[in-house]
Amino acid sequence: MKKLSVLLLSALLIVVSFAFTSCDQQAVDDALNNLMETSVDIFEAVFKKADVHLEEDGEKENAELGNAVGNACYGYEMEVFDENGKTGATFDPADNKGKITVINFWGTWCGGCIEELPYFDTIATEYKDTVTVVAVHTHRDFDTASEYIDTHYKDSDIIFVKDVPLDEDDVNSDEAYFKMLGGGDSYPITIILDENGVIIASIKASTNYTTLKEIIDTQLANNE
Repeated sequence: MKKLSVLLLSALLIVVSFAFTSCDQQAVDDALNNLMETSVDIFEAVFKKADVHLEEDGEKENAELGNAVGNACYGYEMEVFDENGKTGATFDPADNKGKITVINFWGTWCGGCIEELPYFDTIATEYKDTVTVVAVHTHRDFDTASEYIDTHYKDSDIIFVKDVPLDEDDVNSDEAYFKMLGGGDSYPITIILDENGVIIASIKASTNYTTLKEIIDTQLANNE
């Protein structure tokens, strides 16, 4: 928009200068008409571009619910816990609009999960103003989770929540939110949502700091 203003101002100065130096009124009128036509063309181009952006935003807002990239992420309200146990609060990743949301499914029993969790901790700290990292622990071995956080992540910016079994009466039941977001037979997996709750990445394996950072930086750059 700044470039547009400079362009129109420059054109206007040329016409004014021409008007003072030319004795041909018809030439001045022609120049003014040309300026008006050019201005209309420029503004039409700007508004057309704005309409495209609005359509793209609308597509995100109206995205179909699902667990694939491009879908609006399914929501699920889960209990928050920390080093002292359940806090009484709940958190739904799909409602975390306005910030990028990184959802990591993990468990203290999972070696790959434990190995990659420090990357999420670093991301949560470095991008705390623009990114929310939520770590969803399995209901399996949940009794070990708070102690593990107390030892390793007591002051972390990660939000820790507990998944729930699909069958509350079966301790060996699959995890509800994990399955809802496309989890298979192995951990960890990571799902990343944009600021509108739309899935922009689905990682069905262990990941690393570089990969997480690249995805986040790309999304933040797209918003500039």
